[in-house]
Amino acid sequence: MSSEVLDQIRQIAADAFNEPIEKIDASSSPETIENWDSLTHLNFLLAMEQLFECEIDPDESEQAGRSIGDAVDVVKKKLTE
Repeated sequence: MSSEVLDQIRQIAADAFNEPIEKIDASSSPETIENWDSLTHLNFLLAMEQLFECEIDPDESEQAGRSIGDAVDVVKKKLTE
């Protein structure tokens, strides 16, 4: 997993979910981040789309909603397309 992409997504997550970045890692998920709900997930996705200049489809959105590591995988796939 690219540490640069992970670091950028951790920062996006920290902003979207109003959590300290130190509490967010690749295994962070809706089960471990209290503020991760459907609305904040949409904000998280939009911020990733803007930063990485890509479009995340509904299936990818669902995958990215499982954990920060899965979100990194979605973005890395988008960057290679």
